[in-house]
Amino acid sequence: YDEIVRLVADRAPSREEFVEDGNRRVVGSFSAHQLVEERAVEGEPLSVIPIAVARWAAEVLREKTGVPVELKWPNDLYAGRRKLAGVIAESRTQGDETYIAVGIGINVLGASAELGVPDATTIQEETGKTYPLPALLQAVLDRFDRELSAPRWDQEVAAWQRASLHHP
Repeated sequence: YDEIVRLVADRAPSREEFVEDGNRRVVGSFSAHQLVEERAVEGEPLSVIPIAVARWAAEVLREKTGVPVELKWPNDLYAGRRKLAGVIAESRTQGDETYIAVGIGINVLGASAELGVPDATTIQEETGKTYPLPALLQAVLDRFDRELSAPRWDQEVAAWQRASLHHP
């Protein structure tokens, strides 16, 4: 599967809302969600990909919004003590091929009370500004494209540790 499925909502769906399409699924409480499913290549450590995606997204969000996003093990993004985003990954093997699907949900618009998730926040709530979803999503996707075109998997764990709330 060399396809990227991008789902963007202009509001955070409730926890009860659920979308399913074959093996791809989205469970609510996120304003923007990207699901990437691709064939794993030799030398690509599948366990590192979700933490790399979390780090890349955190860096983009800090740069584009000014929110002091930090990483919490293993793949959550926090603004202070409140969850701003999360990464989910699933891998599977069919015959000799292994695939990984990585999704990221970012709470962009609205107030945290609308999310229905305790201790969550949104970029809008943190900054007092409304960010257009397409521009923010494009910045995140551009970063993913750049990183995935020349991955440095051997450096990702150390980079994640430097960016994490929890330092070894």
